Amino acid sequence: MGDSSSKNTETSRISSNGSRLQKEVVLVHGILNTGGVFRRMKNYLVSEGLNCHVIKLKPNWGGASIEELSKQLLEFIESRIQSGSDLSLIGFSMGALVSRYYLQELGGHMRVKRFFSVSGPHHGTLIASLWVGKGTAQMRLGSPFLKSLNENQSVLKKMKIVSYRTPFENVIIPSSSSHWDLAENIIFPIISHQWMPFSKLICQDITSRILKD
Repeated sequence: MGDSSSKNTETSRISSNGSRLQKEVVLVHGILNTGGVFRRMKNYLVSEGLNCHVIKLKPNWGGASIEELSKQLLEFIESRIQSGSDLSLIGFSMGALVSRYYLQELGGHMRVKRFFSVSGPHHGTLIASLWVGKGTAQMRLGSPFLKSLNENQSVLKKMKIVSYRTPFENVIIPSSSSHWDLAENIIFPIISHQWMPFSKLICQDITSRILKD
């Protein structure tokens, strides 16, 4: 009981009206994924005392534009996260771009304290040329969407941002596409793209960064 009480104190703060605010985390999945891709990460974060919320984007196959999916994220956060909360955002694969559009264009930078990108195609991927859909087209190398997103990111300069990638990437090609000049870039030798959100190294690193400030 003593350990549990201590953990709750460390992962929360007091709001202006005197109520205790938990550290909140929203997880955003990628193309052809569901929230299930975060099951290990969510369980780990929750075990450390963090309050986790996993969105289910529809459709998840690339048919909707990044802008449309970002509006779903906006509505999800507004309906679930109390204003003034200590909020962290984790985006995997396409979910990193959905998160970025929310942060950069929908006012999310005013609510989110930290952003963690996991194998995000910040400069596109060759694989996107082999698939259909509005969102998929936006993830192609050199797409107008990505060019605009990368040219208009000044609102994120004060945010704590980390971008994780693996040299063994098999979806974000080239893997250097996950390198983001605005972020602290970390490379972990994870076996493939699909295993990134299951990586204990990434789970531990994200958790430690959220808890230490």
